[in-house]
Amino acid sequence: MMRLLHFNYSERLVSTDFSGKTIPPYAILSHRWGDSEVLFEDIGGNIYKEKEGY
Repeated sequence: MMRLLHFNYSERLVSTDFSGKTIPPYAILSHRWGDSEVLFEDIGGNIYKEKEGY
């Protein structure tokens, strides 16, 4: 499964599944923000901006 994060037309961060589709150019970024790490669930719940790690 290949999921990528991007901002949609409403400028909301969303996850898109690219399984079986042409995968666009992308970069892998990795960083840890301590106790305020942004989690996958935070993105789905649209609360990622409330965390210090954002």
